[in-house]
Amino acid sequence: VVEGEAYFRNDNTDSALESFLKAISFDPDNHTAQYNCGVILVEQFNQAGILLNDMTDLDDATYDQNNDERYITYLKPALEFLMVAQTIEPDNTEYSTMVSNIQSLLGDR
Repeated sequence: VVEGEAYFRNDNTDSALESFLKAISFDPDNHTAQYNCGVILVEQFNQAGILLNDMTDLDDATYDQNNDERYITYLKPALEFLMVAQTIEPDNTEYSTMVSNIQSLLGDR
């Protein structure tokens, strides 16, 4: 977890995610690692949205398809990690707020 946090502070999200996943493999009840995986995936979701919006030559159907893939690739897995963190630490309001916000964003997806 400490290694993952160091990577994350240095904007190396891929290595951070890998470190947090490794921590989870050793201790699935590590709510910090679960939460951080969710946070990284939300960040990657946001970055993918910026890149998608920069693609001005996409037709509406292609844009919509890429946007739906962004939700499936990043936001759904983020929700899973955050729900685990929330289950482990049910009194943590930050976890429950993030879960609620992502559920709203996902809607029926």
